Amino acid sequence: MIEACAPLAKKMVLRGVKDALAKDIIASNLPARTPILSTKEIAERYKVSFLTANRAVNQLVEEGVLFRERGSGTFIAESGRDSKLVRCKVALVSPPFYDTEEQNATVGAYFHPAAEALARERVHIEYVPHTILEDLEKLKAFDAVMARTEHIDKSSKTALKNYQGIVLMTHLEWVSSLPFNQVIPDMAPGFSELIALFMKNGAARIHVPFVTTSPHSVHKTDAFMAAAALGGFPRESIITHAEDSLMGDFGRLCGKKVAEKILAEDNNPAIFTGSDFIAFGIMDTMLAKGKKPGKDFLLASFDNVEDKGILPFKEAVLTSVDYPRKEISLCAAHLIERLLLDNDHYAHITRVTTKLITRETLK
Repeated sequence: MIEACAPLAKKMVLRGVKDALAKDIIASNLPARTPILSTKEIAERYKVSFLTANRAVNQLVEEGVLFRERGSGTFIAESGRDSKLVRCKVALVSPPFYDTEEQNATVGAYFHPAAEALARERVHIEYVPHTILEDLEKLKAFDAVMARTEHIDKSSKTALKNYQGIVLMTHLEWVSSLPFNQVIPDMAPGFSELIALFMKNGAARIHVPFVTTSPHSVHKTDAFMAAAALGGFPRESIITHAEDSLMGDFGRLCGKKVAEKILAEDNNPAIFTGSDFIAFGIMDTMLAKGKKPGKDFLLASFDNVEDKGILPFKEAVLTSVDYPRKEISLCAAHLIERLLLDNDHYAHITRVTTKLITRETLK
């Protein structure tokens, strides 16, 4: 237990009691989680009322000098910023590892860097199933929740809107109307670079296949079209190809299928697709027909999963706008840390800049 130094005068004001108690705690040099005197003992030691002593302790709890555990007592906290973060719990609505390499490189990449960054700050991390988003009582066990957009549906919206903690959405390419914190890619810089490169290579028209059932595919296509308009590429020279997703396909089978359609219209096409996996399928068809990338066809995508170790052609060959998943994840962690320390209760929208990575398919 901590022993007080000298008793204070009966007329010591609240601030004096609080400052003296804090000074004694620091001077004691005792480790974190050491229990302090009871409120009654503090009142007796400092010759103040029980109410004044209790208020002084409450203020030191608010400032992070002390912390309480229900049913156990009041203890010395670790100093400053760490003392508050170390007692926080953050739920990551994701499995720690996915079944496939593709899922780990794409979806998992939103959570792993954030988990590591928060863990370094000694925040308690827990991977939880998406069903927790529908259970307000389970949500209350956490100070913050980081979830993928597709896991927030009609059922979970009700629970989340009544949840008093921090909600952060990720895995989306647009600003959602939901009143939660969001970290998204700013696709305009990367797409502007890409349009300029297509034009530099003399592309007279650009084929743009996308998957109608995927909001991610649709939004990336819309962003590409907006960048093309700003870059001066004629709208009538962009040919869209609306495709349905195939059962169990991550995109590659769809790419093979759409490449056949494009070649029936254009023997030396320029192509953009919002998915590297669709682009891989397009490459399969083009290479099978003896066409050389960057010469017989121009191809670009959005993702840059080759940089994440997904290498279907043994080496990185695809020109792609880099999806800054790691940067988004780290930005999300930083935002959660900041709001855990001082929650202003605003919904923050943060955009992370994209950039073009040029390779063999379009230089």
